[in-house]
Amino acid sequence: MKSPPLRIRRAEAPDSETMAEIHRRSWLAAYPELLPPEAIAEVNAGRSSLWERLLHETPPRASYFLGELDGKPAGMIVFGSPREENQENAAEIHSLYLLPEYQHRGIGSKLIAFAMRELKKQGFSSVFLWVLAENRPAIACYEKNGFRPDGRKETVIGKTVTELRYSRSLSNNITWSAHS
Repeated sequence: MKSPPLRIRRAEAPDSETMAEIHRRSWLAAYPELLPPEAIAEVNAGRSSLWERLLHETPPRASYFLGELDGKPAGMIVFGSPREENQENAAEIHSLYLLPEYQHRGIGSKLIAFAMRELKKQGFSSVFLWVLAENRPAIACYEKNGFRPDGRKETVIGKTVTELRYSRSLSNNITWSAHS
């Protein structure tokens, strides 16, 4: 049986709690062995106010999208100009999170393909993202989608965890099928 198509739509201010819930639940599922429980709890405590603020910003700092299956939220992606200065026509995928029940079903790849297509239309020539070095499932997804480590890394969350930066060109001739 074929799964329903993924609908990708722009997140609006009323979606702030949905975005916060996706963010919270994905952290609880993905990071229990990677981050101290108190770090997850502390960060998750501020999710609702964070998304309320981000989705009400004018102009927005990034593009915010929800992925839905059968009208139900499955995941989210945030992308746009990089948070870092001097990034020579590079864009950043700021966030990609899926609810646990929708992971490992190709939804992350569809959201990435959508973001890359939109970023290419906006004139960016490359894109990067940050991923926890120990987050093997996420790294596998990013590598499957053409991202490669570019040598940059940072220690985050109280010197506990290392993040790796993965990058890729947007000029490669690849076929995107974000809505298949």
